[in-house]
Amino acid sequence: MKRCAIIAAALAASLAPKAANALDAPPFTFGPNSFVNFETPHVHPLERTPDGAKLLAVNTAEGSLMVFDLQTGVPVQSKTILVGVDPVTVRARSATEAWVVNRVSNSISVVDLARGAVVDTLQICRAPGDVVFADGDQAVVSCTRPNKLVVVGASTRKILSEADIAGESPRALALSLDRRKVYAAIFESGNTSTVLAGDTADPRIRNAAQNFNGPYRGASPIPNAGTSFNPPLNPDAGPPPPVSSIVFKTGNGFYTGGVNCNNDVFGDPIYGIVKACYVLNETTNDWTFCAAEGQRCVFTGRQKVRYGANGFFSTGRWKDDTNGDWTAMVTGNLSALSNRVSGWDLPDRDVAAFDLTTGKVSYQTGLMNSVMAIGVNPSTGDVTAVGTEASNHIRFEPLLKGTFLKVRWARFQMGGVPVISDLNAHIDYSKTSSAPALKGLSIGDPRAIEWRPGGVAAYVIGMGSNNLIGVTRNGARFITVPVGKGPTGIAIDAPRGYIYVLNRFDATISVLRYNNPLTTVSYFDPTPRAIKDGRPFLYDTRIGSGHGQISCASCHIDARTDRLAWDLGNPAGPVEMRGNVRFHPMKGPMATQTLQNIIGSPSLHHRGDKSDLFGFADSFRDLQGAAAPLDHDSMAKFEAFLAQVAFPPNPNRELDNSLSRVVSLPGPLNSVRAFGDASTAPGARFCGAACHGGGSRGRADVQGPNVLHLSQPASPQSFQGLNDRLGMFWLSKEGSTVGTGIRTQGAHDSTFANEGVSNDMVAYMLSFEGPADYFPDRTANSHAGVGATVSVTPTPVNDTLTVCAVEGQICQVSKLMEAVYGTSPGPTLTKLVRTNFRCGGDSFGGGDPVPGVVKTCYLRQPSSAAVVANLMDIADTRKVGLVYFGTVNGAPIGGYYIGNRRFQTDRIGTELGVDDLLKLATNDAPIQFMLVARGSEYRIGVDADLDGRLNGDRVAAGQDPRQPVANSWNACATEGQSCAATPAAVVRYGAPGAYAYTVARGDVTCSVATFGDPAPGKAKSCDIAR
Repeated sequence: MKRCAIIAAALAASLAPKAANALDAPPFTFGPNSFVNFETPHVHPLERTPDGAKLLAVNTAEGSLMVFDLQTGVPVQSKTILVGVDPVTVRARSATEAWVVNRVSNSISVVDLARGAVVDTLQICRAPGDVVFADGDQAVVSCTRPNKLVVVGASTRKILSEADIAGESPRALALSLDRRKVYAAIFESGNTSTVLAGDTADPRIRNAAQNFNGPYRGASPIPNAGTSFNPPLNPDAGPPPPVSSIVFKTGNGFYTGGVNCNNDVFGDPIYGIVKACYVLNETTNDWTFCAAEGQRCVFTGRQKVRYGANGFFSTGRWKDDTNGDWTAMVTGNLSALSNRVSGWDLPDRDVAAFDLTTGKVSYQTGLMNSVMAIGVNPSTGDVTAVGTEASNHIRFEPLLKGTFLKVRWARFQMGGVPVISDLNAHIDYSKTSSAPALKGLSIGDPRAIEWRPGGVAAYVIGMGSNNLIGVTRNGARFITVPVGKGPTGIAIDAPRGYIYVLNRFDATISVLRYNNPLTTVSYFDPTPRAIKDGRPFLYDTRIGSGHGQISCASCHIDARTDRLAWDLGNPAGPVEMRGNVRFHPMKGPMATQTLQNIIGSPSLHHRGDKSDLFGFADSFRDLQGAAAPLDHDSMAKFEAFLAQVAFPPNPNRELDNSLSRVVSLPGPLNSVRAFGDASTAPGARFCGAACHGGGSRGRADVQGPNVLHLSQPASPQSFQGLNDRLGMFWLSKEGSTVGTGIRTQGAHDSTFANEGVSNDMVAYMLSFEGPADYFPDRTANSHAGVGATVSVTPTPVNDTLTVCAVEGQICQVSKLMEAVYGTSPGPTLTKLVRTNFRCGGDSFGGGDPVPGVVKTCYLRQPSSAAVVANLMDIADTRKVGLVYFGTVNGAPIGGYYIGNRRFQTDRIGTELGVDDLLKLATNDAPIQFMLVARGSEYRIGVDADLDGRLNGDRVAAGQDPRQPVANSWNACATEGQSCAATPAAVVRYGAPGAYAYTVARGDVTCSVATFGDPAPGKAKSCDIAR
């Protein structure tokens, strides 16, 4: 941290004259954008109503639910209902009610399908993923951050209970046949691999990979072909530097019928001691002796077994790709040498089963590293999961080429032995590519599974391969059918023989009949062309690989990360130079990076050896097995797409985007280990901003060896998105949910254990992304309030007070609430809160409602008027937009906030004050108010297709507001001139493909001061819609 201290001091000195402004209220200079892309993944985006009359589909790009009539079997769209920011799931509770899960809005919209209106907006948890309707009028919601399932009364819409899930991002849900158990697919389940540090110069972190007690007596890197390397070392590259090592556990601790009790199976957790095997009694949680070392431990069924002595045990052998035994250093008596607690393990939980009757959670392990979809056979009750399994334990790019990932199908009864099969059984993995005909059969990036009634067959779709396959109950394929681009959802109409597939990337629904393509139905999609053109180069497995099953998104899943580390070095490769920095081809393990907000970053990659994205064109050939590198024009489209992938709102910040004074610091298994103040320690904040958030969009440029406590050159890790990269805990025996932590190699504890980092600094790093902190060019970050929604009705809310803390303690908050500070009854102070706060006057503006008396903090549901007033205050900062939507007398309405407590409606000449707008809400047809990204409020609120003709005016004229009027724009002013909007008219400012919009009245100046800057660095002008 010495280097950080120096930079902090230098920055503090250079910025001293304006330090207060820089810390408290930095100028907002980011340009508006009518469309912000979070690249939020679908979970269950397509659903038939129980009566079979309607097909429901989420339109994530528009933030809406689409309703299609199925009278003829071919979908005909009848309604579009705005719901929230980035809907990912729709489930029909009945023929007339649907619940839509809005991930970025952190909400669930309850939709009346007959009226075409949102009748309630539920705040259940942050980043919800899916919902299912279980026995007993219960709805169960998966919460991907934090990791839990929440039970809600389906009729009362009140939270009934919660269950913590010991896995990262529980997402897709399925019900048991009796609807009393909920199965949750753990999307970021990982595998049994972890990283042992080997190239750090930080004295607080032990280099296990170089330790003499290891199987290679400290040699690093380890040869992978006897005493040499495959491929052979390049003699011109010079000696390779020491690196970290990836190790993995054989088995998952569960064995069926029996197991040999020896070091070959379990590794050696304690050298030189006679060991034994023990079986776990899951009822009493006691371990019972089973067999001595060298004997066979025999039992009935499937049991968890451990092996060891004197308090040091293992549940499987920890080894590297050359079979070296690291068990003692990972989990046994030498585990401190790898910075871990004795008994450290990685359970590799893939599917959680939540029993609604008992409240207990159990797990199925050892299936795959990313469980992408889940279903239940309607005949046998077998759980079926599909996803991908990575071979990240194998080192070196040439040995991984085209074969590093398989698409898996798993069938099991919870607690039983799973049957696992490769859905691409036709691939010969001894080769790096397949013939075109075989490649065309491959499925990649599977995102949905749906069973036919009777359970004889299921259908799986490949988002990357753009196809649907049929699978028997045993996992054998029987058909392959091409569909549209980016399929993410399936619905089946078995009686009539129809299959519906939602294709997200080309905004279509494929209609199949009796397994044959019938027709394709298109729907409205506001996604910009640059995103559509560049997406295939991330996801398309036919473009991206030799066998047709791999793409960039195989590791950078949904432009994020697989939570694994990979050693993609090449012993035979050349030394690369970037400036005066020398990069050896033996790079060692590196954690998979997120691609969010990565374009424009000086070093782009952990290693810093590529100056821009074009430097990775060869990876399509050399790693993924494609016939050639990706061409320049395609790479340009890929880069333009990635440049628009933004980080979503940071959950640790306040609704107004300020840094919270009380951030929960996560511990194992959803625990809170401490709290930190993200708003303090300016020196540490300067260090974080300069080292890990500086430069353009995310991190500083490459640093030479030893500058970052590493033996090789590297770029400082970005702290952006750190709150989504947690789960590796050195000091917890079974609390780790992933094996890859933070820093370049992923070899460090997620919460900086043993590194001397203060709680406040960790709190700040977990709050890092969010605009307007330090540098004006960090544009791809979302304001923390984006997506916040309130449903307004005339009915007063339930204002019952619930105690959350006494004075001086922490009040923990997970959704928007009203906090009350004082005595009851007695004088109180109130404020709206969304994150934790310390119960005291400082949290309420320094006030003291009852001097000399110990006070209490309470929480209650806030009034709609108070929330709307708060949202308008936030929108007044011009850092975020505010829209409203709903129905009046059955007709849709919408608008956006223009300041002074007034809203522009979706009729060109009409404005409404907030009081008049609130009067339009009824109990049957509430009005929804929602914060949105700055610049998108015009599109979302009043003009869906951006043709300058407002939605309400189009509807009144009998037109479809989602069918753009041709030739609607006319030039009206160049930069700095005035555009005359008399009478009122829509004016846009910018350059082709990047405009800011407003409803103008009278003269409007065509300038950045008026509109913001939608197209930095480009010549701009104004057009008017007439």
